Amino acid sequence: MAQSDKHLLGTHAIVIGGSIAGLVAARILSDYFSKVTVVERDKRPDGPVARKGAPQANHAHLLLGAANAEIERMYPGIVKELESAGALLLDSGADAVLYHYTAWKPRFYAGFQTIGGSRPFLEWHIRQRTEAITNIEIRYEHVGENLLTNAERTRVTGIEIKGQGTESRLDADLIVDAAGRGTRAPRWLEALGYERPFEQAVQVDLAYTSRLYERPANTSIDWKVLAVYAKLPAQRGAFIFEIEGNRWIVSLPGYFKDHCPTDEQGFLDFARSLPVPDIYEIIRNAKPLTDPITHKIPSSRWFRYEKMKRLPEGYVMVGDSVVSLNPLYGQGMLVAIRGLVVFESLLAERARKRSGLDGLPAISQKKIANAILPAWLLSTTMDLQSPQAVGHRPAGLGAVQRILGEIIELTNVDREACRVFYDLLHMRRGPEAILDRRMFLPLVANSVRRAPASTKLADPKRMPSHP
Repeated sequence: MAQSDKHLLGTHAIVIGGSIAGLVAARILSDYFSKVTVVERDKRPDGPVARKGAPQANHAHLLLGAANAEIERMYPGIVKELESAGALLLDSGADAVLYHYTAWKPRFYAGFQTIGGSRPFLEWHIRQRTEAITNIEIRYEHVGENLLTNAERTRVTGIEIKGQGTESRLDADLIVDAAGRGTRAPRWLEALGYERPFEQAVQVDLAYTSRLYERPANTSIDWKVLAVYAKLPAQRGAFIFEIEGNRWIVSLPGYFKDHCPTDEQGFLDFARSLPVPDIYEIIRNAKPLTDPITHKIPSSRWFRYEKMKRLPEGYVMVGDSVVSLNPLYGQGMLVAIRGLVVFESLLAERARKRSGLDGLPAISQKKIANAILPAWLLSTTMDLQSPQAVGHRPAGLGAVQRILGEIIELTNVDREACRVFYDLLHMRRGPEAILDRRMFLPLVANSVRRAPASTKLADPKRMPSHP
């Protein structure tokens, strides 16, 4: 949107946090405000390297299908730019080999692309494109200390920031909190006299141990992703993602203190303990490039801002400041971007109608919550199958878990049902996709007559023929 053609919603917007969600938020706000300032705690990285404020960056990431399309729309040409710099564009059905619920998923061409690359690599390219936008300023090594408000505390009017030995106050028409798991939003709201948002959580005590390997030049492997998902009572899994620079990132997650060690032999022994030998056989002779490193995720957490009786004007929470999901399901960046797309549509509507910003926080948090809900339900329904998981178990959860288990088992033997499942996982379609005849009819048939799955499993080593 050209600056001269748009109706500005204000003169200044501030984003707290300069990770992927914060950078994308700034890109969106730059279309509607004369100036956008990003307040980022970390130093500006010199390149695609992990930041202290993003400890999860050392572990496996994918930018799933629906997010891919939105990133390209916001930053035209970035997918080609990422590919030229070494990112992999992979078909989630053909290029990914998944062992899930004691069986290999069928391989087929899903027909949509996922962006594969390390988290620092993806963030670096988004950062460069965001920094190039003329009305965006990123203040690195600065921290938001307190919110500024009007006398009645009904409207947030700015923020106090501290950094590089100085303190200053920034006035703004709108502040977007994208500070992630470290957000101070609940504490700030409580200090201003608002209720603290209800925190919904499922404790899983998950830890990832990851390291980089050199991808052998002469390998005949025909996949770009290999994943092993545990089925309870097993608590271990594994991922190998091909990333830029002819490297593999290998992440070994484990639940409930069953965490992968960081010593050489312990890392290999953990891989060898998995229900299939593929991961171990691949890495045991591969050349490691880094030592194993562990990142712990105690819980999935959702601040339910949409349920608060009142919110101050001028302050909106996005990304991990609202919800932080179990990364085992790979939807974290996708859910953050989907929430931002919802927020963007609300800004566009208000600019078009020239209706201003009043009421924006309340409607934004409701719409963002609607975007979060499908991924939250999938993640927590799966995790709450473990008796060790701590979290609210609503009435009827057991029945939902049985149905979900039947769906997953069906997708192990039915290619078309698996195609619908991938659409759900990548959020290309909503939960109503379960009623797709390719999913629903076989599911009903299987509930009446359960076919032995062992005779129908796909060969994960065999690439599908191109349609």
